[in-house]
Amino acid sequence: TKHNSVLCASCESGYDLSGGSCTLRTCTCTNGEGSVGAACPGDGQEDCASCAVAYELKKEDGKNVCKSGLGDIMATLAGKAAEERTAVAWGDPHVKVFDHQYKNKADRFRNF
Repeated sequence: TKHNSVLCASCESGYDLSGGSCTLRTCTCTNGEGSVGAACPGDGQEDCASCAVAYELKKEDGKNVCKSGLGDIMATLAGKAAEERTAVAWGDPHVKVFDHQYKNKADRFRNF
């Protein structure tokens, strides 16, 4: 320790004591912005202050997390065939999707 240096014995709420100095507590957040200061339960822990587009802030196991609404749908759609994507996007669970190869786009709409 240098002569005349300042060492903290304790810190205000939202800060953690580390090596004689106070550092702002900063949380992480998957799909959003992590909370900071007193809102963050522990430095480096997962706790969200806000969420990215298509995600909603939810309370889960006492922590704020970003859960997707549209994000889940988009992830689901990514692995589906075009006809299936249309059925899912329209929210119709009763649409039967056939694994049929069409000669052209117009053939898809014949015989209905």
